[in-house]
Amino acid sequence: MTDMKALEAGDERIKKLDKMLCQRFARSAPIEEALLQIGMGQRDLPSREECREWGIALGVPDDVRAVLTAPTR
Repeated sequence: MTDMKALEAGDERIKKLDKMLCQRFARSAPIEEALLQIGMGQRDLPSREECREWGIALGVPDDVRAVLTAPTR
């Protein structure tokens, strides 16, 4: 691999990592805010369904989440 190709490959990896991290933070920030509100007594504890949604949002990749959160018949 030439130096230029190596740099381009590194740039692509950095872009993918950046996108992945941005998606992760976008998913976790609202949940962290809600948890802080619960901790300060400004909000009630989450329901069972809300806990499930939070778990899926935090621990399941985007492509799999669409399948898990799709309405069932």
